[in-house]
Amino acid sequence: MRNGISCDGKVGSVETIKGDSRSSTYYLVHFEYADENGNIHEGKSNVDLRPPQYGDICPVVYAKKSNGKYIAEIAK
Repeated sequence: MRNGISCDGKVGSVETIKGDSRSSTYYLVHFEYADENGNIHEGKSNVDLRPPQYGDICPVVYAKKSNGKYIAEIAK
């Protein structure tokens, strides 16, 4: 991801994941983004602090793996 490509993603849904203690709550954000060819991909990323809301635009970094699949995460 250090050599990833930056783009904007659109938030589709946000799930609250609660751990064993109150301090271990985080959010799983599902989002869509377009690669450099305009193809739409889906991704998901964990967010610790205030999560984005449905429909928000957020910064995304993605990379294409050697097997042709894409990986992406919300930029911190």
